[in-house]
Amino acid sequence: MMKQILLFIFIVFILAGLTSCIKNREKEDGGDVEVKTTFETEEEEDWRIAEKNVSDFLDSLRLSKNGGEDNLDLEIDAFPHQVGNLFWSEISIVTMKQSVAEKYCQKLGGKLPGIGDLRSLIKNCPTTEKGGKCGVTNDCTGWIKCRSAACGGCRVLTDGSYSVFGDRGWLWSSSGSSESDNLGWLISFEDGFIYATKPFYHRYVRCAK
Repeated sequence: MMKQILLFIFIVFILAGLTSCIKNREKEDGGDVEVKTTFETEEEEDWRIAEKNVSDFLDSLRLSKNGGEDNLDLEIDAFPHQVGNLFWSEISIVTMKQSVAEKYCQKLGGKLPGIGDLRSLIKNCPTTEKGGKCGVTNDCTGWIKCRSAACGGCRVLTDGSYSVFGDRGWLWSSSGSSESDNLGWLISFEDGFIYATKPFYHRYVRCAK
């Protein structure tokens, strides 16, 4: 009998809490104030995150350029490096998913590079350097049609040897797979490995223009 009473009290307590949540109201200054929740679309959330990432990135560049002193009026060249016909940004200070990376580069004034453009940053790994045997390019993005063993890269080195900028780890491209909406192409600069994976994984970014 005691167990049944305790169970009844527990159920009443839970229902009271649920009722409070459903009403979603609170007292403020003696009056009823309705609490409203604003929901972002995925697109809106991506833009908000991208804008914050760009702001933090530019702040870090100003601090670095000005000896650790903040100066919002300091002009920053967001694309100081030229490789081929493109100018490149510094690597992002945070990782992000592919859709945010695209908006991040737009906010910075450039674009997220296609996989063929990103390959131009590979060095010391002939099969995956731009023009190498790996068939994945800006114009050929199918996993089955374009990728081969030649896209597997070289032996792992963690000292930046495979990047013209000394990058390590994964960088996103803007390229998706022509055979699937759920894959995005990226490169590991620890081994020159060209791969396609789910676009919601967080990876680093270099923008181009």
